[in-house]
Amino acid sequence: MKICVVHVLALAAAQLFSCEKLSLRGGVEADFGGAVLRELEEALGSTEHREQTEKQLHQFELELQTTFKALPKNRKGALESPYARYALHRLFAQRYGWQIKGLEMVSGAWYAGAGVGMMGDRVPPKMRQLFDRRLGNHGLLLHELAVLAATLDSMFRHDVIDRLSMVYDSMQYSKSDALNYDGAIIIADAYMATLIIGNPVEQLTKEDVMLSNSAFILQERYAQFRRLLLSTMTEVTGASIYIKDGRSFSFELMTSWLLEYGKQLGHLENKECQVMKYSLLDYEAGIGTGRVRLLDFHGASDHFEEALSDLRAMEALDETDSADPKVIIPNYLQGATNCISPAGYYSICCLDECEELMDKIEAHFQAPAASPGAIASFVASLPSATEPAIRSLPPELLELLELLATDRGGLVPLHSKRFAEWMHQAYPRECSHPQQSNADRFNQSLRHIIDDIKAEHYAIATGSHRLLQVETAGDSPQMVHEPQTDTASRQSSASSVANEVLVTCVMGVIGMALARLLLKSRERARVKNMKLL
Repeated sequence: MKICVVHVLALAAAQLFSCEKLSLRGGVEADFGGAVLRELEEALGSTEHREQTEKQLHQFELELQTTFKALPKNRKGALESPYARYALHRLFAQRYGWQIKGLEMVSGAWYAGAGVGMMGDRVPPKMRQLFDRRLGNHGLLLHELAVLAATLDSMFRHDVIDRLSMVYDSMQYSKSDALNYDGAIIIADAYMATLIIGNPVEQLTKEDVMLSNSAFILQERYAQFRRLLLSTMTEVTGASIYIKDGRSFSFELMTSWLLEYGKQLGHLENKECQVMKYSLLDYEAGIGTGRVRLLDFHGASDHFEEALSDLRAMEALDETDSADPKVIIPNYLQGATNCISPAGYYSICCLDECEELMDKIEAHFQAPAASPGAIASFVASLPSATEPAIRSLPPELLELLELLATDRGGLVPLHSKRFAEWMHQAYPRECSHPQQSNADRFNQSLRHIIDDIKAEHYAIATGSHRLLQVETAGDSPQMVHEPQTDTASRQSSASSVANEVLVTCVMGVIGMALARLLLKSRERARVKNMKLL
C-alpha cells in the first residue's frame, strides 16, 4: 500500500509541477541533460554538433544498459563516481580501443573521484562543474550517463579539428579551401602520419607535421593504415580511390572523415595486438598459464624490448619466483607501450578481451552479484579466443568461488577485485591480473545500496525473486536479486512484469485523476480568494 501511495503522489506531483520539467527518468534529469547540451553547443559553437550529440544518446543508452543494470546503485538508483567511470571506460574501450585518462583503473582498482575533472580543458569548465556536482550529490542515472558519454565523444572532435588545422597550415592550405581529391589525400596522409607517429595534439608543431609526413611512409605497417584511411574516406565522403568524380572536400567534411578514421583505428591496432598475443603464446611457460619467461619474452620478437623495470611499472610482471620472473601476457598487451597517444588525456590501445567476457556475464545475470554455482555453470559454457565453449572448471576454481561468496550472503560480487583475480585464473590468456592494490576493485567510502523501495516493489510485483543480502568490501550490505534461469522462472518473470506494467498503468490513471482534482481544488481556492478581495 505504501508503494502505491508513493506512485500516486509522484504522478500527482508530476502533473502539479510540470513547469519544473520533471521527467520520468528521475526528477530534474531533463534539466540537467539540457544544461549539459547547452554547454556543449556553446563550446562547439553551433547547434549542429548539439543535434548530432542528441541523436547519439539513444545508441549510447542501449550500449550502456547492460553494464548499468549489473552495477551496484545508490539509494537513488544511480551510479556513484567509481561505477560511472567503470561504465564509461568500458564503453569507449570496446567501441574504439580508447583508454581515457581519469576513467582508467589504477593498480587494478577503481577509485573515487570524478573522471570528468581529469580531462582538462577538453571538457568546458561549466560542463565539468555540472557533472561533478551531479556525481557528488546524486550519481548518474542511465540517461545521464549516456549524456556524459555523448558529450565526451563530441569533445574528441576538438582534437581532430586542432590537429587538422595544424596540418592545413603546415601544408600551406586554408581551411576555407575546397580541396579536390588529390589535395584531400595529401592532407589526410599528413594527418594520419602525425596521429600515429607524431606528437600528441597539444604539442604538435609544423615541424613535427613535416617530419612525421616524410618518415611515415617508411613504417612497416604503412599500407595497413592507408587502407583504413581510404576505406573510411569512401564510408564518410562517398569518394573512391578508383573514381575521381570531381567532388570537393571542405574542412568540415575532412573533419568528419578523419574523426571516423580515429574511431576505427583501435580495431586495426587490435589486429596487431592479436599477432603479439599469439607470438607470446608460442613461448608460454606451461600450457594455459598466460605467462612467458622473461628471457623467452625478449627472444620472441624484436618488438618485445621492454626492460624489467618497464614491465614492472606496467604491472605486467609476475615475480612470484624472483629467480624466474614471467611476463603476464594480457597485462602486457594492455600496457602503455602498445598504445598510440593522439592526445595527452587518451590513448588508442589493445581491446580488452576480458571486458567482452564480462559483457556476457553482466548480460546473463543483470545483477551486481550471483551465486557460485550459477557463475561456474555459465563460465563453463562461455568461450574465449583460447578457451572452449564447453569445459569443466578445475576443482580449485570452484572452491575459490565458494570462498568468494563466504560472508556475502552466498553470492559473489561480480565487480570485486577478487572476482577479477578469479577471472584471470579462469581465462589466463584474456583477463589481466589486477596487480598491486590490496583494496577492492572499487575502492571508495560511499555506500552502494540498491534502492530498497525499488527492491520491495519489484519483489512484490514479481513474486518470483527473493531478496538476498550481499556484503561488498568496505560497504554496507546490498539488496540484490538472484536471477532465475529455468524456463518456468522466465515465464513467471515475464508474466509478473506484465502484471507490474498493468498495475503501474492503473496507478498512473489514479494519480492523474488525483492531480486533476487537486488542480480543480486549487483553482476553486484561487477564485474564492479573489472574491474575498
